[in-house]
Amino acid sequence: MSYMREIPYLLTGHYVAIAMRPITFPATKAEIIEKVGGEPIRTSPDGYTPFRELLAKVPLDEFSCAAEFYCAFNAS
Repeated sequence: MSYMREIPYLLTGHYVAIAMRPITFPATKAEIIEKVGGEPIRTSPDGYTPFRELLAKVPLDEFSCAAEFYCAFNAS
């Protein structure tokens, strides 16, 4: 049994913050997907994932502020 888990790419949060620049809060997940869901987010040194795929894992559908969004995003 292995207790090792995959180490997340540490710069992903940076690229998410850049993609989120056009978003104003309060905002819904649907609004974020509509505005920036197609943005490619670097998720490994040589790989990208569409932002909408990363947002699909976030359990909340509405965000009152950026702090609420990033807490939910980082926890998912």
